[in-house]
Formats: sequence, structure tokens, C-alpha cells
Amino acid sequence: MKITHYDDGVEFSVKNAPTVWIHGSIIFLVVALTLPIWFKFTSRGISTACVVSVGIVLSIFIHEVAHAWTAMRLGHRVTSIRLHVAGGETLWETYRYSRKDDYLITLAGPLANLFIGALGVTAYYAFLPDPVVFSSGTEQLWHRPPPASPPFIFDAVFWLSVFNIVLTFINLLPAFPLDGGHILRIFLEAKYGLHRALFWTGLIGTVLAVISKFVFIVSILGGVIVWSPPNFHMNYSAMQAGRHKRPWSVE
Repeated sequence: MKITHYDDGVEFSVKNAPTVWIHGSIIFLVVALTLPIWFKFTSRGISTACVVSVGIVLSIFIHEVAHAWTAMRLGHRVTSIRLHVAGGETLWETYRYSRKDDYLITLAGPLANLFIGALGVTAYYAFLPDPVVFSSGTEQLWHRPPPASPPFIFDAVFWLSVFNIVLTFINLLPAFPLDGGHILRIFLEAKYGLHRALFWTGLIGTVLAVISKFVFIVSILGGVIVWSPPNFHMNYSAMQAGRHKRPWSVE
């Protein structure tokens, strides 16, 4: 494996595999998503936040790997996987475009996160120690210690499960650059053509971007940062490209 360092990130290269590029800005995303845990300022909270931070990066990476693996299984060429402050993206090329393949590749990412979330919830409730119930008698309370709290890893599993489930539904929002926006564009393009598909997907995405930015500002005032991935500029430019029938690229 070859590791190349750049001013803004690190690139991992393995023979016969897509390159993986991790931008330094992903740190800001991880810190923002784990702020409620860091704010506890206890050894348990810090330990949980560290595990969750690593888990978030791995969850985003697995999401992109699911895209890449599906694309390669369907015979397409994946060039790179990128992780950054907006989440991640998988770049792939093909010489025989198939709308069905595009659907499958796009859905693979959210389904991977949904699987991780469901697996985490199952593990959390399957292995969480049962609380010890004591009688209210004075003698029982005096001679028996209170039940110990479960290890911090259970907190981490819970947070990561919630993150993956929420990530699944956020990714399915019909806005660029999310998977839901791509799916909506494919669906509308098949029925109404590329430019009308771009216009309506861009319009819906622009509205969602405005709403998400409002939620983002309110969440900051409330002390908890809510991730708001719909990109206003990208959706607005898609809407304008569709309206004026101009070429447009998600990049």
C-alpha cells in the first residue's frame, strides 16, 4: 500500500483497487457530530467520543465502499473514494451506462448504513447488561451496592447506530449531492428528459438546502450542531441548468 501525504489530506493507494483520499476537513465533520458527547467532559464521555469519532469515519467509508463494490460487481470501473467535510463520494466510470445499475450503485450506500445501524441496535439490546433491581428495604440498600453502569462501549454502539440510521434517511433526501437527489434525477430523467429532471431535482434540493441551513443555525443556537448536507449552490445551479437547458455536472 502506498500512502501519499498532501497539504490538505492523505491518499491511500493499493494495487488493483480504487485510491482512497481523506481530506483533512473531515475532522470538522466528526467534531461537529460528536459535540454532544465531548461536552460531557468525563472519562466515560471522552472515551465514548473517541470511539464514535473513529466509527463515524468508518461508517462513511463503508457507505462509499458499498457504492464502489456494487459498481465493480456490475462491471464498472471505480477510480477513487473521497472522504471530506461533506461526507464522501465515489467516482466511477462506465462505457455502457445502465439506469438499473445506477439505481443499484446509488442505493448500495444507504443500505449499508441501514444494515450497520440495525446491527448496532440489535447488538446493543442483545448484550446490554440487565439492570439489577433491589428492594426498597433499608437493609437491602445498606448492604448491597448500586448496580454498575454498563461499559462505555455500549454508549458508543448506541450513538453509532443512531448515526447510521439517521445517515440513511438523510442520504435519501431528494437533493444534490445526496444519493436521494441522484435517484430522483434518474427517475425524472427516464420520464421527462434530462433538463426537466435537473430543474425539478434542483428546485426541490434548493428548498431543502434553505431549510437545512435554517435548521443548522437554530441547532447552533441550541448548542447542538445538526449536519445539513444539501448544497444550496449545487442544487440552484442544477435548477438553472435545467431551466436554460445547459450542461451540468454534479462536480
